[in-house]
Amino acid sequence: GISTLLSAWNSGRIPFRLKVIGDGPMIGEVRSCASANHLVESLGAQPREAVYQEMAKARFLVFPSECYETFGRTVAEAFSLGTPALAADLGSVRELVEDGVTGYRFAPGNVDALIAGALRFAGGDEHEIMRANCRKLFLNKYTAEINYKLLMDIYLKAIENRKRRG
Repeated sequence: GISTLLSAWNSGRIPFRLKVIGDGPMIGEVRSCASANHLVESLGAQPREAVYQEMAKARFLVFPSECYETFGRTVAEAFSLGTPALAADLGSVRELVEDGVTGYRFAPGNVDALIAGALRFAGGDEHEIMRANCRKLFLNKYTAEINYKLLMDIYLKAIENRKRRG
């Protein structure tokens, strides 16, 4: 989804700064875009704490993946910091991002849909409510303590099923 993301920012229709964190096979395209577009910044690979600091300051996280993800951990990490997501409407991410509540979804690979979604993050009361919703969702569903309990419940059910079968 990096090509879709960069195309959206190169359209000149999104007024927000884009900070791209990480590296990989498309780092050259990201750096090239950043050198040509004053709104795009390539931060390269960063330590986890620096990533979290940037996420916490961000108006929203863009998760443009065009691949089916098993969970979308990056989105959950953003939610832990109260940062809503603009995510491709694909696979499990569809379940994480509730449109208008914890962010917005857009058609994967669709530059115009990504632009329209980004422009919905104009700010105001709705944005602050969305930030609170993200944090609340994280605390209610994705903390280590809650996941530990869920995992232990699965193990206990498996043990009970095994006992019943002999």
